[in-house]
Amino acid sequence: MTNFFVLSFMIFSMSVMAKEVSITEEYLHQIALKGSPNLDQMKPVMATSLTTMGGLFPTAYGVGGEDAMLVPITLAMAWGLTTGTILTLIWIPSGYAIIEDMMNLIRKIK
Repeated sequence: MTNFFVLSFMIFSMSVMAKEVSITEEYLHQIALKGSPNLDQMKPVMATSLTTMGGLFPTAYGVGGEDAMLVPITLAMAWGLTTGTILTLIWIPSGYAIIEDMMNLIRKIK
């Protein structure tokens, strides 16, 4: 039964990450068009992730009590959000920059 809950909350984490990826993609597109970053657009990503993780980690590690059913669920959600946030804020912009550089190199070669 616990595995079902873990899988369902992993799906929840993926839906939160999908929203954050779309915000990040819009932010990167705005930088590409205007040439100047607007960090105000990244605040919702950080606020959502940090508050959710801040609420989950005490439960995941048994601060204030430990429930055998809640620990795996909250561990899956907390570490899923942590990993997803790192991927969203570091890997996606890096990949976008690499693809942009490759496109510029192809344009120069032609």
